[in-house]
Amino acid sequence: MAKKKILCIDDSVNLLQALKRRFEFDIPDVEVLITDNGEDGLNLARKERPALIILDVNMPEMSGEEVLRQLKHPHDLGKEELLTRDIPVIILTSYGPEMRSKFIEAGAVDYISSPFDTNELVTKVTDILSKDPT
Repeated sequence: MAKKKILCIDDSVNLLQALKRRFEFDIPDVEVLITDNGEDGLNLARKERPALIILDVNMPEMSGEEVLRQLKHPHDLGKEELLTRDIPVIILTSYGPEMRSKFIEAGAVDYISSPFDTNELVTKVTDILSKDPT
């Protein structure tokens, strides 16, 4: 059975490495892809078609909000872009919970404000991956 892929997009390399270690330790049969910028994240999502994306909002160059928009509502409705619409996205950000509804309405499945409980995040990720048929 192929490993399920989780794509983490965040400008904090330390957080990315910590998430990668934690997910790969706690969740069997996952491969964690990491990138520290939105453009690379979009390209990886289109190429790798992960089972889940964890996305920071406040990033330089391309914000997580723009990444989410392009994942869920692509302007160019080419075949490659359409394949990202159904990928679940968890927003992981330092913005407060008052922004939650904005990102849920934009297509995210969940919104977690920092500081966050890593155990809770692992539980949410495991739950989402268990619903993925691939």
